[in-house]
Amino acid sequence: MKKILLIESLKALDSKHLKEFQDFVASPFFNKHKETIKLTNFLVKYHPTFNLSKETIRKLFYKNTKISDQQLRDALSSVMKLLNAFFTQKGMEQSLGFDKLFNLQFCKNERIELNYKRNVVRFIKEWNSKNELGFNAQLVDFLLSEQQDQFYAEVRSLSNKDFLKKTAKKFDHLFIAQKIRTACQLKNWQNVVEDEVEIHLLEAVLNYVETNQSTLREVPEVWIYYTIYNTLHFPGNRMHFDELLQLLKIHSPQFQISEAQDLYRYAQNYCIKKINFGEAEFLNDLFLIYKDQLQLGLLLEKNKLSQWHYKNIVTVACRLKAHDWANEFIHQYQNKLPQEEQKAAYDFNLAALHYSMGAYEKVFEGIRSLQFKDVYYQLDARALLLKVYFETKEFEALYYLLNAFSVFLQRNKTLSGYQRVANKNLIRLAKKMSKIQEEFQVNTKEANHTKLKNLIQKINATNPLTNANWLREQCDMMIHNI
Repeated sequence: MKKILLIESLKALDSKHLKEFQDFVASPFFNKHKETIKLTNFLVKYHPTFNLSKETIRKLFYKNTKISDQQLRDALSSVMKLLNAFFTQKGMEQSLGFDKLFNLQFCKNERIELNYKRNVVRFIKEWNSKNELGFNAQLVDFLLSEQQDQFYAEVRSLSNKDFLKKTAKKFDHLFIAQKIRTACQLKNWQNVVEDEVEIHLLEAVLNYVETNQSTLREVPEVWIYYTIYNTLHFPGNRMHFDELLQLLKIHSPQFQISEAQDLYRYAQNYCIKKINFGEAEFLNDLFLIYKDQLQLGLLLEKNKLSQWHYKNIVTVACRLKAHDWANEFIHQYQNKLPQEEQKAAYDFNLAALHYSMGAYEKVFEGIRSLQFKDVYYQLDARALLLKVYFETKEFEALYYLLNAFSVFLQRNKTLSGYQRVANKNLIRLAKKMSKIQEEFQVNTKEANHTKLKNLIQKINATNPLTNANWLREQCDMMIHNI
């Protein structure tokens, strides 16, 4: 069934917003067409599935009335226009002071002078008390400062030098922060796609910040993005990362959620990259970053936690052996998972916790009974059983699993090339490691040591490879037992 833009847009709204939209459409200020109100109310009745096609609407809403395709498109277009106007209204309500700026602008343009003069003073006083941070906050702050200067000019018939200096300074801070912010975004992007992008004036801006550290440290937006840039540009210098963590602790609650999420994502990705390069000490930093984000509600989207955040947090907690915390988290956030993902995510992560605690029988009980629809859970479940079979020295079951795992990778057409190769490499190296373990008592200590060292070299040289840390840990344990 061909998707209809209006239906897909309505589908994304919750019950509260749909009711507000119905009220919006029913308001004569926004809409005077009764037929549009009826059509809107008809469509909303099909929440939450909105299983509607144009033919269904024609048949159920218009019934015996003959209506051409063009007339139907026009009717749906009328509702869509109102929906976009509703989105604008809601966006204005959620904006950080822009509604007040538009109020001032309208009053000024229409020469509603008394209201303008009263509001500009009140809005500036109210805004200064908020102490908000971030791009939108800087932009509103600058524009309000402009309004203040214009207000002064209106009253005194000339501009005020102090207000102009203040406005210019705020614009400088806005420009510097956003120039460095853009540089950070591009630097992150270049880590994924090898493509150099020239950022004009960046060197001059960075030199200016370096020269004026004493004053710009007092501008949180500038200093946070400058610190992020240094963290990305000098990844070997932990000092910048530590400073970033301190700044996030102090200032992140003052940023809007979307920008605060981006700030924490830089710190999070930095840790993950370090961990992937074998610097396990960053696991604890990553754990604390996840905890901070949970406390601030930054990992929730519409009050729901992504199953992948859920899994990543449990994985990090288990690697740090924070089992009590992980167990509490798994149960506490179970109901925050999207309904359709809840059971699989809860069951798998509970099994992963049991594995980390060495409760292998509970892993078997949990995994064997599960029916994972998501292909990535199917991969992770097989990898988890692989670990259990190896660590319990159930080699017959292990080899059977590895063969079945190989067949699964060959037959499954939904896997990405990366995932297919990464898991094939896991199977290949796990077989080699299992062979060494099986012959451990037969071979000499020297032979075992040489084989394990060679295998570690192969593990380090293999890319892509999933569960590389686990393979290295098992090899190290066997070397320790020689």
